Amino acid sequence: MKAIKHLVITSSLALGLAGSALANTTVIVHIVGAPAFRQPVNDAIETIVEGFAGAGLTASSAPNPLPAVGNRTTNSTIEGAKANQWLIPNFQSGIDLEINASYTGSTAGVESVASQVRSQKFIADGTGTVASPLGGESASTVVNPDVNWIANSDTFQDSTLFTGTQTFYGAARSGSPFTYTFQTLTADLGNSPGGVEVYHWVASPNAPSDFTNITTAQAKLLYTKGSLPLAFFTGNSADESTTVYALSRDPGSGARTIALAEIGVQPAGTNSPINSYVPTITSGSGVIDGEGSYVGGTITAIAQAPAGQIPSTGIYEAAGDTGYASFGTTTNGGSTADSATSSNNYGLLQAVTATPPSGAIFVTYLDNDDTNEALAAGNSYAGASAKLLTYNGVAAGTTDGADDHAVAEGEYTFWSYESFLAPSGQSSTSQAFETQLEAAFPQFSTLPFNDLNVSRTTDGGPLSPNY
Repeated sequence: MKAIKHLVITSSLALGLAGSALANTTVIVHIVGAPAFRQPVNDAIETIVEGFAGAGLTASSAPNPLPAVGNRTTNSTIEGAKANQWLIPNFQSGIDLEINASYTGSTAGVESVASQVRSQKFIADGTGTVASPLGGESASTVVNPDVNWIANSDTFQDSTLFTGTQTFYGAARSGSPFTYTFQTLTADLGNSPGGVEVYHWVASPNAPSDFTNITTAQAKLLYTKGSLPLAFFTGNSADESTTVYALSRDPGSGARTIALAEIGVQPAGTNSPINSYVPTITSGSGVIDGEGSYVGGTITAIAQAPAGQIPSTGIYEAAGDTGYASFGTTTNGGSTADSATSSNNYGLLQAVTATPPSGAIFVTYLDNDDTNEALAAGNSYAGASAKLLTYNGVAAGTTDGADDHAVAEGEYTFWSYESFLAPSGQSSTSQAFETQLEAAFPQFSTLPFNDLNVSRTTDGGPLSPNY
């Protein structure tokens, strides 16, 4: 279970509980899905919460200290938290609303909500005042889906394997398979995505000055082979002796689904294997940044990502086709500690900001927020910053909410929609909350949907003009 780093019970919240919660029905809405846009989702939820008297954040995986109410949507530690829990007393007549969010991966979130079977990890209710009146989450480390789950997804459902009836293995091929039938999820009650998530390619801090760009073809071959000579990217024969290695999230990640669809390794709805690596980082050689993630450090060894069961999906994947369970680390609620690929408690963000051995460079994909975290590593903390690469010769901005001409006009194509997906049978309370969430979300998104002048109907697919 994700560690609770801080528990906040405000006096107004306690008063609200004392006056209403015992007489009301508690409805729990679970938010699961993409860490890639957890920050705007957390901001949008906090905005809604602050509009209700007596409502508040009750627990968070964010590092201390938590900011005061009214300051949680501007450079707040809870923005990037991987798990948060809020309470809104009297959300509706006779109803208290508990919102429990856990961001382990978009694809894993789609699997859980569409199957109504797969479990996810959430913060349990606290003790005393919070737990007793609510009667909400138990101390269990996992919670099974119900109709009041919402997936914040940066992928189309059809881009995942979780449509129709599918059979998967939870262990090696000799193990027992399991079969799920996935329902078609309702996307966006407002009939359009809330925003656009932009992704970037980044390289290790030691990347040389002549490694500035990566093309679709180069990325496709890199993630097919796993490693390539640096000269393949630079055209400089002197770089033949240096090797570029691919790093990846595991298959529970929507960012991975987007990246592999974008470069043509896994067109939407397919499952061609990739080959990625996991470096060994010297224990204690990194530092914790302001978001609670380890960055920097020293890499001492490089190995193929080992075969194993993916923590967030329960599906077995072969060696090379696994990856990191989280961008960040368990210090900020990340899920790396229970992943076979990251037993040393570090995530993808640290792997690409750590210093590789001589003759090695790592490349990976990051969303806007994690890209900024990687680029700031050497400026604010020990070690050096990761290097931002252009994609097909085009650069996209890394500032959330800013005008981005390259993305808006279709010059930069490495992006996806940010949507909210819900199962059939969703209660009126859950729908009411989702409606408010969708209304609040665009102001915090990387790029509001209405700013986009192109569109696509599948992840990684061709772009069409909106005019």
